[in-house]
Amino acid sequence: MVKNILNNSLIVLPTSRAIREHLIELKTTNQLIKKYISIGDFFQRSVTDTKNRKFVDKHLKIIFLKEAIANIDIEKLGFSRDFTTFLKQSEYIFRFFQELANEYVEVERLVEFDTYEMYGDHLDILKEIYKNYS
Repeated sequence: MVKNILNNSLIVLPTSRAIREHLIELKTTNQLIKKYISIGDFFQRSVTDTKNRKFVDKHLKIIFLKEAIANIDIEKLGFSRDFTTFLKQSEYIFRFFQELANEYVEVERLVEFDTYEMYGDHLDILKEIYKNYS
């Protein structure tokens, strides 16, 4: 029993419904319940660190992003330095990098496209944010 308590494992299931159904099945047993999350929640909370492979929740991601932009002029992107406002705006940065990752496109390649040519300054700032955040 002690071995099971010390096992700090995370169970990732495809949906919240799958988690609920699994927990209903466990209702008849008397045991400690492990940590369950959906795959979507897992991807929202995780940051891939190629060196240490750590699990980071969404609140820490925002704090790490705030540190990454400390010496960057984010006002040029239309973002505020005020922390409460930045909390709301940080999601735009995460979505931008998530979309690039989903499409397997690096920030540096965006300047190759005519559409992004006039946003060269913005892309330079985003490249610097990505470098600091990584």
